[in-house]
Amino acid sequence: MQNKKRKMLYLIIFILPVVVILPAVVLFQLRYHILTVFNHYIPPHPAQLNELSPEEKEADFQYCYESLLYGHPAINDYAEIFGTAITGKYDKYKTLIKNTNNNYEFFCVMDAFMQEIPSFHTDLVFPEKNAYAYLQCFGSKRISADRGTLSSAVRWHETIMEGAERFQDAVFYSYECIDGSYWFVDHSGNEDFVLIDAGGIPVDEYITSAVSPYRLWYDGKNEKLCRTRIVFNDRYGEEIRIKVRDRNGTESSKTVFASLYAEEAYRLGALGQEESRDDVMIDQIGDICHIR
Repeated sequence: MQNKKRKMLYLIIFILPVVVILPAVVLFQLRYHILTVFNHYIPPHPAQLNELSPEEKEADFQYCYESLLYGHPAINDYAEIFGTAITGKYDKYKTLIKNTNNNYEFFCVMDAFMQEIPSFHTDLVFPEKNAYAYLQCFGSKRISADRGTLSSAVRWHETIMEGAERFQDAVFYSYECIDGSYWFVDHSGNEDFVLIDAGGIPVDEYITSAVSPYRLWYDGKNEKLCRTRIVFNDRYGEEIRIKVRDRNGTESSKTVFASLYAEEAYRLGALGQEESRDDVMIDQIGDICHIR
């Protein structure tokens, strides 16, 4: 009888880790994945979000800047390597942050600030409930499982998209960086016009002074800094004169508008109309060229 009890005890000791402890360990390892799937199919309600005060905006910007300054290993080397760095643009962006009128504009300036870093590994994650699950970086699994964080992300997403709707009536003029030059590409994929300068500033200088939601990056082939894209519009922001050249070498100019907030709306794919070829076709009368 004692032998049977002893065998039963050994059996329990052997089975207990298999039926209880092992599944518990597996569930613990998969907890973030399980919670992420749950959040995907049953998303949290948007959090309450008030307009940030000027003090809150400045504090957020300062926290971001200091985190980059002390946590990014190459942040102090970009000025020497590329001739530009966020350390030299701190005051400029701090002023821009103070002058924002709402949460949408605050997001746009923060996004533009992050795009000043010529590194594809540093960015401001666009707030939406599925974004964090696919980052595959340190802490992303934990964040994607946190319903409080996702609730705030959903609300920020709504706020940003609502802010972008303001620019739905704009016509956009988009120039894509192709092999170091900025080409207008029509809907058929034809590269018709190259951007030469903006506001009387050569385009390669303009991209480093402009506030843009598009990434600043180093083009190793052409050995210079580039933006992935430059976007103007027909009514919002600062009036600016741009000059373009067609493939035959004919130059012409056009008055457009430059606005970070409108450009962000375009980048998000939110709204507005993209220019057609008719918007940039050149009419030449004698020695004078016009852009329709």
